[in-house]
Amino acid sequence: ASDFVRMLRLKRAALLLQQQSGNISEIAYDVGFSNPAYFSKCVRRQFDMSPSQYEKKYACQERS
Repeated sequence: ASDFVRMLRLKRAALLLQQQSGNISEIAYDVGFSNPAYFSKCVRRQFDMSPSQYEKKYACQERS
């Protein structure tokens, strides 16, 4: 059950990162993570890149 909730939080975080809706810590707290370092670790595990890399990758695709 906790894996499912974490996955939902990470999907929501991915959308917020794509929209550039604040800094990484704010997004982590917004989706329910109380520790930004743990949030970054989970994002890296889920998407094979850091939250900032994910955000930059999407921003580059958006401009193209």
